[in-house]
Parts: sequence; C-alpha cells; structure tokens
Amino acid sequence: MTDSVVPGRQNDPRGHADPNVVPPWDNGDGGRRPPNAPTPAASSQVTTPVPLPPVAAVPAATAPPSSPAANPAIPPFAATPATPPFTTTSAGSPYTAPTFGAPLIQLTGVTKTLKGQQEPRTILAGVDLTVRSGESIAILGRSGSGKSTLLSVIGLFDRPDAGRYLLNDRDITKLPERKAAALRSAEFGFVFQRFFLLKHLTAAQNVAMALVNGQGWLPRRKRKAKVMAALDRVGIAHLAKHKPPRLSGGEQQRVAIARALVREPRVLLADEPTGALDTETGNLVVEVLRATTDQGCGLVLVTHDRDHAAKMSRVLRLADGILNPANESQANERVVA
Repeated sequence: MTDSVVPGRQNDPRGHADPNVVPPWDNGDGGRRPPNAPTPAASSQVTTPVPLPPVAAVPAATAPPSSPAANPAIPPFAATPATPPFTTTSAGSPYTAPTFGAPLIQLTGVTKTLKGQQEPRTILAGVDLTVRSGESIAILGRSGSGKSTLLSVIGLFDRPDAGRYLLNDRDITKLPERKAAALRSAEFGFVFQRFFLLKHLTAAQNVAMALVNGQGWLPRRKRKAKVMAALDRVGIAHLAKHKPPRLSGGEQQRVAIARALVREPRVLLADEPTGALDTETGNLVVEVLRATTDQGCGLVLVTHDRDHAAKMSRVLRLADGILNPANESQANERVVA
C-alpha cells in the first residue's frame, strides 16, 4: 500500500515542506482546525515589538478646593481625641460598669448609741449609705460591730439617735411608729439566718402568710398566683405542697426568700442568710438573692463570708461605727464572727 502524501508536507520530518507554511486545517501548533475556520495569515518574518514611551510621573494629588489647605478661609478641623481603650475582663471581653436606678435609701450621718449598759456604747457613728434600685451591697464586719443594728435602722425596726433617713426621696427620720410599720410592710422584705417557718404549714402556705399579714385581704386566686410566682422565682415551685420537715436547709431558706419577695418589696434586707447552711447551699442562696436585683430590687446583705460578699456590686465594711468601702485586703480576709 502506497503512503499518501499530503501536499506541502513532503520535505519536513513532520510532513511540512516549509515550517513557515501552515496548511489550512492546521492551527500552527500541531492541532487540527475545522475546515470552515478562518485561516491565520502566514508570515515569514518575526515582528519586533515597538518599545512604549516612558510613563509620565503622576503628579501629587492636590487638596480639593473645599479642603482647609486649598481654601484658607475654611478653618482646619480639630483633631478628634483618641478614644480610651475599654477595660477588659480576664477573658478579654469589654467590661462596662453596671448602672443602677434612682436612690431607694439615703442615710446621712446616722448615729446609734446603746444606753442600757453601765457606759453608753456607740454602735453607729455617722453612717452614710445610699442604696439604688438594682444595686446589691454587702456589709462586712466583726461580730458586735453593729451590722444587724444598721439593718434594723434601715428596716424601720429601730430609730437612729441622729442623722437623716430618706426613703424614695421622702424624709422618714421622724415618722410615727404606726406609719413606719405600714411602710416597712409595703417597701421591705427580710431574710434572716433562721428561717422562721411554721412547720405545720406547707411551703406555699408559709409564703401566703406574708400576704395575709402584710397586704390585707386578697382574692384566693390572686393570692395563689402571687405565691406560686414567688416560689418559682426562687426555683422551688415544685415543692409548694411540702412542709418544712421534708425540706433541706437550703430549700427552707428559699421558702423564706420567697416569703420576703411575695409582697414585691423595693428593698431586700438579708442578715446572715447563709450562716446555718453548708458552702454549696449557701452559694445557691446568695445567687438567688443577687438575682432579685435584676428586676430593680435593692439588696443589702450582711455576711461574714468574703466569697458571698464578692458577688455583690459593692462591698462595704463597718468598723468602729463607720461604714467605709472595703479595701482588697479586707475583702479577701474572712471575718471572724
């Protein structure tokens, strides 16, 4: 069989007669071109690239006519001061100081002296204290320093010898006892170291006693709704029908807290509420107390435990009748009762 020779490819090892001649079906690099595709023009000379002229330097940008540099009539803008960096927590997230509402309690120069002993003993010597809505305050101090006396004055159980007491911007320093009792029932809630629960009543009935004694008569349905809401707020609504002997110490204290909250007080006073509880239960109770401030209630906590005090928004120390901010060393020192 005779090999067919393609015209124009006899003298080239690849079959090309002239390397500069491209057959109409060849695309120039060995590939095939469709028969109807346009044929590129053959060229036997190498095109020399023409050098481009050098690029002219771009002139520096001039200030627009409206800028102070171009128009002297326009005064230059004052430099914006640098914004100080956020204070960050240990985790690196920005920390914002908490903000509180209007003052609920304002004590100014309050004094109290015990006169029943052979020599008068000054317990409070010019105490100044402001408690705002949503604020939690811990008061540290040694046993006998006057912490409970201060709570008694705040809760209207006792009267100061001198000084000024404002409650919701109202001067109640010399309020008559009958009006003070009504105000105490309406504005304050109290939590003590002892639970003071009636053992023959259920948890719900113990809480309802505060409504019977403090707010007069309420319809049964409304009273039950308020009781269950208070128990649910402290996380023990499921124990509403249990009596105190069937409850743990922490559960009984939470019933006592619910009893203090059921009247929706504006100020909650807690005097050593974890003194009879173990550490874990005490931490739970303190967290329940602190959570009450999320709804605008003011909290004053008297405690000997620095860990519990550190969970409050402010820590104070009562010593020698004077109330001052607790420094770091005092806050880290467990107060001996």
